[in-house]
Amino acid sequence: MADTDRKTSAAASNEEVESYADNLTEKMCDWKEIIVLLDDFLHWKKPFYPLILIGWMSFSFLCTWYMDFSVLTLLSLIMFKLSMMDYLVPAILSKYLSVIEWNDARVEQFKHVCTRFSEMKFSTCERCCALKAMRVEKPRQFFFMSVVVLLCLAWIGNTVHNLLLAYICLSFMLLSPGIKHHGILGKYYKIVMTKIKEVLGLHKKKD
Repeated sequence: MADTDRKTSAAASNEEVESYADNLTEKMCDWKEIIVLLDDFLHWKKPFYPLILIGWMSFSFLCTWYMDFSVLTLLSLIMFKLSMMDYLVPAILSKYLSVIEWNDARVEQFKHVCTRFSEMKFSTCERCCALKAMRVEKPRQFFFMSVVVLLCLAWIGNTVHNLLLAYICLSFMLLSPGIKHHGILGKYYKIVMTKIKEVLGLHKKKD
């Protein structure tokens, strides 16, 4: 019975993900060129893309640090840039980008990006629901976990400069898709484990 309920909920969840992805594909149609280009950058389709990402991000944070904006000014400038992009980008793309460049492969890539975003959204919602359920079913465990996590975050925020912390977090967020796509962590993990086995093997031979 439990297995049947799980299969039913999984099927319903997949239908919701597909439906949300289809709606997102329609809504973001004006941004499809930019989304596909960003996907190329985030997954390092060319070897110099991560350098461009790090360079752009470092320059932006350096300018922010040099200008020393207040929080209100910084938020206003960010919202101003987003508003300008929302108004200008679709008009510029429709006028200057050629339709011939948009082929079937690009269409599939755009749909795949929307599907991944939909899966990420529903996965986040499921984790939030799991935390809510944990708060009700296991209040003590939820309380202690919340206290530990929040105290650790408070200590990190007090130790590391806010701008540097934001730079590190944003760098990790922007570089992690490319790192995962190219299997860099797995590659270095295998190298480290091989070295550890070699060292342990040498110690055993000496003994």
